[in-house]
Amino acid sequence: MSVDQDLAADSMQICREEGSRAAISAWIWGLTGAGLAAYAINAFAGGHGSDSGLKYFAAIGALGSSGGCWNALVHRDEMYSLRSAMASDIQSSEPDTAFTRETVRRVGTEFRVMHASLISASAGSIRAGCIMPVLLSGMGIFGFSMGGSAGADLAGVSMAGALGIGAPSMLYYINIKRDLDRMDALMPRWNESFREKKKEGLAQ
Repeated sequence: MSVDQDLAADSMQICREEGSRAAISAWIWGLTGAGLAAYAINAFAGGHGSDSGLKYFAAIGALGSSGGCWNALVHRDEMYSLRSAMASDIQSSEPDTAFTRETVRRVGTEFRVMHASLISASAGSIRAGCIMPVLLSGMGIFGFSMGGSAGADLAGVSMAGALGIGAPSMLYYINIKRDLDRMDALMPRWNESFREKKKEGLAQ
């Protein structure tokens, strides 16, 4: 199936960047899991932290980090595989630029999943970054109006929660906004391009 060269280049670039990002995530998850596992093993063996309940959380965290590392590695390998498939298709179709139907299906499925995940994540971060701080700020104002030490404590906790939830959520939204804008621009081009190719194939 023939494909526009710019669309092919953009698609391969997305897979390249996602693969690199997943590789970095795998390292972060792996190092975190190794640190937690080392602490847990040392604590359960009677070393430092043996009398603390943190060793149980460390063990659970090590297992969770292992799962995160595995998922990141799988995603990295999938991105590299898709990029390699597109590069191989382009090379074999020279001087034209074309993808096989299987490559179009695999890449299209992965891109739709990525796009839906970005939309969901951005919506969630906006809600957490705007709605929750407003609600907590309202509780803080109520605390100020109460007066006394109890009111001051409530106001302090509420304002701290508003900042603690709102700031990271908005930073996360800003971080993924570029990726979301890129996928918003890519998906209509991808869908329209291969929808037309599919119609042409059926007509023939």
